[in-house]
Amino acid sequence: WTVTAGGKSYTYTATDGNQENVVLRQWPSLAGRRVVAAGAQPAWARGGRELLFQAIGNGHVMAVDVGSNGAMGVPREVLNQALRVVHPIRSWDVSADGERFLDTVSDSAAFPPAPVIHVTLGWFRQIAGKGQ
Repeated sequence: WTVTAGGKSYTYTATDGNQENVVLRQWPSLAGRRVVAAGAQPAWARGGRELLFQAIGNGHVMAVDVGSNGAMGVPREVLNQALRVVHPIRSWDVSADGERFLDTVSDSAAFPPAPVIHVTLGWFRQIAGKGQ
């Protein structure tokens, strides 16, 4: 979850049934649970006036304007690129002005898959029995 720069609202991802939703609440009273949209991993930008989150399905970054009175605009796509989803930690961030994104990437050449380890139990008995 994340609190706005002004400390008046916070947002988090909640699972309602089978759907992940971005939820907005007042802080610190915890009043007024409002579902922003289907999405996950929210982040605040523009001094708490813009809420960003990952869309469910394609992982693109969406943004919604949030007024000082809690009024919300219509979610719009701001980054037409799927970002990694690493639950429960957000693997990306946005600058305070909302103009730049930072995302982690995985280089499969730099990080090859871990080798497979096979464990054989009772191997000594198997070998010892073959010598007789």
